[in-house]
Amino acid sequence: MNSKEVIAYGNLIFSSIKEKNPERISAHLNLQMTACDLENNVLEYMFIPDDWCRNPYNQVHGGITCSVFDYLGGAGSSILGDDLFTTIDLMVTYLKPMYGNKYKVVMRFTHVGSRTLNCTGDMIDAETGVVCATYMSSYMHLNAQGSEMLRELNQEFEQFRVE
Repeated sequence: MNSKEVIAYGNLIFSSIKEKNPERISAHLNLQMTACDLENNVLEYMFIPDDWCRNPYNQVHGGITCSVFDYLGGAGSSILGDDLFTTIDLMVTYLKPMYGNKYKVVMRFTHVGSRTLNCTGDMIDAETGVVCATYMSSYMHLNAQGSEMLRELNQEFEQFRVE
């Protein structure tokens, strides 16, 4: 896949989840893939938190921040690893309160192997450029190549392929 196809495929994953599982948290996170650097395994997203994502102090809730990182790490693993993945471990470090309305999330896949992937990430206030949280995680292949979910996504994606 080229960069345009990866971005289209990433956004297809988000819309497919919203359509098929509208009650799940991942359907409500307002995520969009915005850029990718395939040579360096870097994927970029935009996260726009709704009011329900905020704690009583009007900051983005830490659990939402963690969920965004984990969801994007898993989605990115599926794109780069061509399989479905599950989280092995994750760590989020909160650096600054998140009062902003829009965040750029940069995910770097530092290891893309045959059984596992490792990822680091930054959540950056899109208006100020301040890094508010960082992330590290590992993912494991589910060996789901023949799964119905992966087959359906690949069929839907055929419309985005560039010849």
